[in-house]
Amino acid sequence: MKYAIDRYGIGNEIEVNADDFDNQHYIPQRRTRFYCPECNEIVFFRAKGGSHPNQFYHKEKTDRTPECDKRVDGRSNLTISQRVGLPLFITQISTRNFQLNIGFPAISAKTLDNAAQFDCTVKISSYQQCRTVKVNQTNFLSDNTTLIPIDFIPLYGRNYSISVVGKAQFFDLQRKWSNYADGFESNGAIFSYSETGGKKIRRGDSISTNRYYYAVIRNDFLYHPNISQTVIGKAIINKTAFKIIKFMIDVSVDNAREFTHISSYMKSSFGVWLLECPPELIPVWPPVVQQDYMIPVKNYSKVVCAVSSGNDKPNVYSYFGNAVYRKEVKTISKGIHTVELSLGLYPTILSVDRKYAGREITFVAKALHRSNYSYNFSFISSTGDKNELTQISKHEVSKSFLLESNSKLELYLGTSEMVYKHLSIREQQTLISGNQEIAEISLLIGSSIYACINLNKKKLSNTNLTSFYHTIKASAKGQLIPAPVWVNNILQYLKKNQYEQLYQVIIRTMDNNMIHIETVRQLRLFDLSLGISNNE
Repeated sequence: MKYAIDRYGIGNEIEVNADDFDNQHYIPQRRTRFYCPECNEIVFFRAKGGSHPNQFYHKEKTDRTPECDKRVDGRSNLTISQRVGLPLFITQISTRNFQLNIGFPAISAKTLDNAAQFDCTVKISSYQQCRTVKVNQTNFLSDNTTLIPIDFIPLYGRNYSISVVGKAQFFDLQRKWSNYADGFESNGAIFSYSETGGKKIRRGDSISTNRYYYAVIRNDFLYHPNISQTVIGKAIINKTAFKIIKFMIDVSVDNAREFTHISSYMKSSFGVWLLECPPELIPVWPPVVQQDYMIPVKNYSKVVCAVSSGNDKPNVYSYFGNAVYRKEVKTISKGIHTVELSLGLYPTILSVDRKYAGREITFVAKALHRSNYSYNFSFISSTGDKNELTQISKHEVSKSFLLESNSKLELYLGTSEMVYKHLSIREQQTLISGNQEIAEISLLIGSSIYACINLNKKKLSNTNLTSFYHTIKASAKGQLIPAPVWVNNILQYLKKNQYEQLYQVIIRTMDNNMIHIETVRQLRLFDLSLGISNNE
């Protein structure tokens, strides 16, 4: 194969071409630093000679080795979906109960109708277990990812097999989907973290320090002073209860021994690597919100993203059909990189530093319709007092109240354990029963969230203020990026609540609307802990 992942230093990696080492007689640590992008096992560099070119190769061939060669660089006719396989998701279905799903990308309504006409069925199989689903508009979405629940996993280290059978072959299904999905490793799998679930980190990809993840694990998770972890639920897979653990790793590459110890555990147990700087795109303009692994933006707009990477010269790849293109990455100054996207009719798929790792993200252009209608929502408390709904308190929600509305809407009442009660509001006044467990109220109009009211807003103690002040001050060094839009929400929150010292230290870390990437990470943790930007 021509490509490999070069883990040239602790907490760092870069994708390399075998020709990058042409005529290089001495390669430090050449027997331990190169890894297959597909199966995550060590590969070796072989210099050109005779009829063979510079290449990387597996020393020990397995039944997966031929597939590695095809997917890494040998099958140019494969789309990105076919190369990386279908994604796995973990979703919360009730308090402390989670479900494993395979995600099928959206297929046009016309294709779904044609597939139904020819009696097409998707078969998800592994060893002696399988699940079949008819392909039609009832079972699959034409405008979003369809999550198909599964309650089994392949033998450790193997993949799910995906096939489509019917009276005729549908190449559109095969190109947009795949014939496999990534399985679990010896001790389980790692998923990205959001409040309602996450996407599996693909075998050979990476996680990073100082952010939350889910571990879906059969046995206990590694106990380590640099890992905070909480068991938050379970998922029944192969008739076995897997623990769902929310965890965060807080260790620096400066502590090489502990960083290597944790990284080795993540690789051997879950097939993923630990990096200090996550390769990712951070949208800085216009304001956008990530949904699953898609980011909806205004149709025919330009999006500017900061490029986060542990490498001095990051690469950003885009995909169209079976073609791969390297995007222009602008270097504003040392360590500061941005990429600009022009979005049109088709989704834009991008990946940072790795062509086929499965860490890709999709920008989907959607026309945004804004109404001139003036919405008005208020509540009448049990004592008869009337006020704006955004001013409602936890005490008032614990008792029955009247919701007054001049529009139809969907109301979601959520607990701190993320269990939601749904109410369709269709009258001018609706009685809402009291509930002491309600932690947030969400108002949905059409498919958009109009407002999210957090009833558990936390106050900053003087101790926390002092600690966070010093954390932000210490983080102001290294790589700079354009400040994400949500940072302004935090500044407004601090100003509004008169946290002047903390407000000023953040302002002082910024230079011409540029901010250090480590400061961004710390602010995101601060944001998550208080729920600031979700309430602005």
